[in-house]
Amino acid sequence: MCTREHYEKLFADYPDLVRIQQFRTMLGGVTEATALKILEQGRIKFYFIRRRHLIPKVCVIDYLMGIDYSSQEVNLLSQAPGKRRRPGTGCLYQINDHLWEGKYSPRNAHGKRVSRNVYAKTREACEKKLMVLIGQMDQEILAQKARMREQTE
Repeated sequence: MCTREHYEKLFADYPDLVRIQQFRTMLGGVTEATALKILEQGRIKFYFIRRRHLIPKVCVIDYLMGIDYSSQEVNLLSQAPGKRRRPGTGCLYQINDHLWEGKYSPRNAHGKRVSRNVYAKTREACEKKLMVLIGQMDQEILAQKARMREQTE
């Protein structure tokens, strides 16, 4: 295992905050998916600013030396989760103190938006119901598309 001084010399040309491409080369040319997985697992502290991952160089060196931040309680450098969810995961709203609404509105096989809602008393329960709803709706849309293909053939 190399020492901290070795890594500091090796990465002297890199800025203090590296982007994802530089991070990948520092790790030896890993794929972007692998680099993002390392960040999402919390193994390296990072900033997420304006849709860009900015990773402190010292945290990359810590990772290469075997220091894993995912087991630590405090994550000082990572940003709080954003208000936007990823595409295809629906929306969650808190209606009042004791009611949450989950909404999913994909396009069906004909290209029209179809919306369905679920309700629950807690965020976690609503999240679970929403994931079940998304799975059901996606299966329905796939079945519609299959039927449309069969009709055209």
